[in-house]
Amino acid sequence: MKNMLLFLFALLFTLPLVAQDDENGDALRHHNIRALQQGQAVESRYDLRQIAAGDAVEGDFINEIRFTRDGNEVWVVNRGTDNISVLDWETRTILRNIPVGESPVDIDFSEEYAVVACSGSNEAYIIDLMDYSVAAKVPVGQAPVKVHVSQSGALAIVGCLEDNVGELIDLNSLTKLRTINDFQVRLTKFSFITSNPRGNVYYSNFRITNDDNYVVNSLGTEPGNILTFYDLNTGMVSSVVSGVRDCGQIEMSGDGKIIVAVKTDNPGVVSQVDVATQSLIQEVFLTDVRLNSTYSPPAVNFDGSKVMNPSNPGNNALVDFDLGTWQLIENGNTPDWVGRTADANLFISGDFYLSVIDPDNGNVISTLSGISIQNGHVGNGNRIAASDPLRHEAIHYYDFSNPSNLLVREGQSTTGSELEADATYAVKFTDDGQTLLAINSLSGTLSVIDVEEETLSAIIPLGNSAETFQVDATSDGRYALVAKRLEDQVAIVDLNTAQVVANVNSGGSKPDQVFVLPGDEFAYVLNAGAGDNIGVIRLDGANSSLMSTFTTGNMGISWTNFGIRSDLKFTPDEQFALLANPFDDQVQVIDLSQHQVISSIPMEGFPLQIAVSPDRGAGQYAAVTLKNDDRLGILLGVNGQWSLLGTYPTVDNPVRVSYDPGSHAFFVISTQEQMAERFDIEELRLDGLLTFSDDILAFEFAEGARNFTLVRSTDLEERPHGLAVVDSLTGEFFALPSLPIHHLDVSEDGALVAIAQPIIDEVSLIKDDPLTGLQQVQIGLGQQLYQVFPNPATGEELQFQLREGASPLDEIDFQLYDGSGRLVYNRSLFAGTRFAIPRTGGWATGQYYFVIKAEQRVRQSGRVLLR
Repeated sequence: MKNMLLFLFALLFTLPLVAQDDENGDALRHHNIRALQQGQAVESRYDLRQIAAGDAVEGDFINEIRFTRDGNEVWVVNRGTDNISVLDWETRTILRNIPVGESPVDIDFSEEYAVVACSGSNEAYIIDLMDYSVAAKVPVGQAPVKVHVSQSGALAIVGCLEDNVGELIDLNSLTKLRTINDFQVRLTKFSFITSNPRGNVYYSNFRITNDDNYVVNSLGTEPGNILTFYDLNTGMVSSVVSGVRDCGQIEMSGDGKIIVAVKTDNPGVVSQVDVATQSLIQEVFLTDVRLNSTYSPPAVNFDGSKVMNPSNPGNNALVDFDLGTWQLIENGNTPDWVGRTADANLFISGDFYLSVIDPDNGNVISTLSGISIQNGHVGNGNRIAASDPLRHEAIHYYDFSNPSNLLVREGQSTTGSELEADATYAVKFTDDGQTLLAINSLSGTLSVIDVEEETLSAIIPLGNSAETFQVDATSDGRYALVAKRLEDQVAIVDLNTAQVVANVNSGGSKPDQVFVLPGDEFAYVLNAGAGDNIGVIRLDGANSSLMSTFTTGNMGISWTNFGIRSDLKFTPDEQFALLANPFDDQVQVIDLSQHQVISSIPMEGFPLQIAVSPDRGAGQYAAVTLKNDDRLGILLGVNGQWSLLGTYPTVDNPVRVSYDPGSHAFFVISTQEQMAERFDIEELRLDGLLTFSDDILAFEFAEGARNFTLVRSTDLEERPHGLAVVDSLTGEFFALPSLPIHHLDVSEDGALVAIAQPIIDEVSLIKDDPLTGLQQVQIGLGQQLYQVFPNPATGEELQFQLREGASPLDEIDFQLYDGSGRLVYNRSLFAGTRFAIPRTGGWATGQYYFVIKAEQRVRQSGRVLLR
């Protein structure tokens, strides 16, 4: 994994760095940084190993959800696993997973066929609805991302992002009729989440008129993206509707006579276009109302007189074209997705609140809450299928055959793979460096890694915790603590027995960070929900308990780099802590002996990250990133009294800051500008700038002023993601196997570095160990030796079959944990090529975790659903 070309850092300093303390060592360290930036090879002292932090099952990356026209089946497009999951509405089970081309993103139906746009393989897959066979593969232009089938079912158009073409397909002959040039499609919405690397994309759309003679595109060939009609018989532009610009999303009325276009932003503009004359009828401007982009076109009623779109203020804006007016509908929160019934007489608004809305008067007929929804679809028979796939790739089912009684149907369907990814999010070494802890945010598990043996020791389930972001440990390495955000608890994990021994009340809502205080007697859990506070936990292993709480300022999160949260830093004298309150524009000082805030220091500009220096005679200094103001705040602490010395203009969008003990300076980094800027504490001024070729995710120091620079490549064809390690003697760059997250951990002496790799569920471990020498070792992804079947399991036992090409194990220890992390089964047995585990003890239905150990190490782990 080494890359000695070192061309990642191609640009030079734009300002010189100044050596402060060690005139030889520090200057030489700067020379090595300069050598890295200039592409010169430097001596190698490090080695890279890969350790699997979780199981090998990855996410599917749901992109679209669609009912067939009869409403009996739900088809789910899995962009990541290149397949379509077909779900039965009545039984809520997977009927078939259909392999298609690379990166499918959109789907639409006729009565006979499904048409799938596969953006990675430049194909349209046409699937027969009767037997799920692939009836045809039609080559199309570059990056097909949107598809629409005409009402008659005779034609389909596939929009291609890179070629700016529309491919017209005859669904009677299953052949391409023609290519429509200058047919634009653009990305209109991208969504991501801070707990894992999943993302969703949605594109501008188009509609085929009911007579199959024209296609109406929300974008056009002229500047300003003018709504355009294309003649399908010739492929040429028929007309442009010059009054409709920058709409992005359009929808046709239920009767096919009206096109409605929505211009998002503030003020929002909703346009009504006559299909027969291909002309603008009227526009409604929503003054001081922002219309939001969604994972759907707007909801339009049957005759095109009413249209609904998410808005702010208000949750939805309902426009009445007959009156030329609009009204705001409050129904819980602004939705990500809106829809309409098959007869176009009712509207649906979907997010945490799911509502049925009467378009005639804007009344909310019925509503449900409690399940997050990002996108969905309304099927014939007043059926809804919806999902929040960034958090959990499962389909939820709703029935409103009685519109005043919206019901959620019992059960849900996990699409594609039955199991979820782990999304390894953050890592933490124990103080002795013997154990590495990796928190898996999506699966809600904690991976325990033996650093010396470089093996996975255990995977510990934490309960129904799909949002776990951070882990800390007691100084003796005995206990780990994890904040469980969705359960308002902190899990206490005994690392000797690899089990959760206590779940402690966090003292508030939405805890997402926990910190063990110096001395191991207490821990602080940061509750960032309504009414922010810190819960004080008295640590006593399995007897740990919540002792008290104290109120803090408004903590928060920046969405940068998978989420950067309000920082809490202990001062080197271990007497105080500094807490960033970005939404209150202040930093608070906490007395660790009293467990209370003793002062608040105003600091405008969204204070987020903190670095603290030791006391070198003049007091302790702290640097605070003021992210929104592009400034660095400097605090001075003397005998517990902290004050603001000043704020200093720095790199744009400063996201992280670190302390360099070698030169007694702070470094602040900008991912946006690809820069690291040095702040001289003695002179109280910014005096040096490092400019890199790629995005800097982290810039950290350890003892001896060893520097670790984690970068995200902006050109993977030329340069990999990687970590540069530089000290006074050497420097080296390590290529990383996938996109890293900014959460890395460095041991105090700088001999160990761990980097979370959420996309591949791995941890990159870099070791400087003179006893073992410099060897490069690759440890595979979980070694999935045995396949468990059936999964979900419905019979009397779990069957495990050796996978083809794998070597069988002899004596194993088999452990099974329930969803709360409780060990429910533990046996030693002979594995061989096949073995079975009886379902004993009345195990309830749900998700379970199994671990197979041999020769004192984990050989396989995974999950199974019991039904």
